[in-house]
Amino acid sequence: MKYRFLCGSLAFLLSGLGVAQAQILNEIVVNPPSTDNPYEYIELKAPKNQVLNRIQLVVFEGDNSITNPTQGGIADFVVNLNGVSVGSNGIVVVKSPTGGHASHPQTISLFDARFDNAGGFLEGGTISFALVSGAVPLIETSDYDTNDDGILDLPAGSVLVDAVGWTDGGAADVVYGSVSLNQSAGNPDAATRFPTNTSPFDVGAWYNGDLDGIANGLGNVSTVYDLLRTSANFPTGGVLSPGAGNMPSSGLPLDWISVEASHQNQTTSLKWTTANETNCMGFEVEQSTFDEQTNRQTAWQTMGFVVAQNGLKNSYQFVDDSKNEDNRLFYRLKQIDADGRYQYSKTVACVLPVAQKVQVNGSLSNGYLGVEISQSEQNIALWVVDALGNLVLIQQLGNGTHQLDLSHLARGIYFVRIADQTHKIFIY
Repeated sequence: MKYRFLCGSLAFLLSGLGVAQAQILNEIVVNPPSTDNPYEYIELKAPKNQVLNRIQLVVFEGDNSITNPTQGGIADFVVNLNGVSVGSNGIVVVKSPTGGHASHPQTISLFDARFDNAGGFLEGGTISFALVSGAVPLIETSDYDTNDDGILDLPAGSVLVDAVGWTDGGAADVVYGSVSLNQSAGNPDAATRFPTNTSPFDVGAWYNGDLDGIANGLGNVSTVYDLLRTSANFPTGGVLSPGAGNMPSSGLPLDWISVEASHQNQTTSLKWTTANETNCMGFEVEQSTFDEQTNRQTAWQTMGFVVAQNGLKNSYQFVDDSKNEDNRLFYRLKQIDADGRYQYSKTVACVLPVAQKVQVNGSLSNGYLGVEISQSEQNIALWVVDALGNLVLIQQLGNGTHQLDLSHLARGIYFVRIADQTHKIFIY
């Protein structure tokens, strides 16, 4: 396995070409839990409100075999960023055009339909991500390591601005750009840059790991790292923050201790605990749902605001009593400090019980009573009581359409009770 840098000192090359070391890779997800699409993405950072010039995002293949070392250096994916106007938060994300994580309104999103490919687009093996500065566009499927020596043969005048990658352990595999990330087991599903480290080509600027979508029930929507398979420098509070500022943000005035959501009595309760709050203005509570038709998470909506208490340790609660037909709800907190800066908490999920549906046809048809039940997890008892309160019929009913024979009952008034409903019927 080889880690090769572009020949010579990068700082010398950049200064000689007059290239500013301003654009950096920021966050990368190649293997979301469950199905990859449409939750893969690549983020970069650049000066706010800058128009990018002569910059390309390139993903280089690194898998080789000892007997056939010919794949390394092939440009699997190229995005020409020339002319892209960076937003006011300095983040640009390349992602799916139809779904995936919602981005902050100030984030510039660039779309490629291949991020919707079944099973995912970005490979999970040995791979390198690079920002390349130069006037000559790189071409997908072209080999930029033609002599297979582990050194990129870029067009004349082109140079790496930043790069990061990792390997799946192949002996002849190549990671281009000198920064290869490692973790306790396997190779990374995702990698995040520490928000306070903007140095290019710095292995210490990144933490990484596998992603966990099982323990929290979020599946490929999950932004949570698997703490059993991470880099040695994985920080407390490390989490993906798609299309927003990276976490943990030590520059903001608090530490997250816990964020939890639970559902009871037709409401959802969001509770969170923080420590070391200073100059904290408050918390916006944001909610998202899961669209069963598109199989994607919906955009975040602000549900309310909670004023900060400030101090060493504080506990908060927000009750969401909004009516929602979806039974999978996601919540996150946007913590805003007194200077207007903000950070997001981790995303938590709340699965609501599916309300059973019962419909009773109040009019008999040829002595039969129609009852329709759906979305019930167990059988429901149905009682028929006469006008004097005597129980004349009891029956357990499951999901489906039922026709109950009441023709044997004497003429009179009866009451049908099922679930939380009572219906008055007449038998003539």
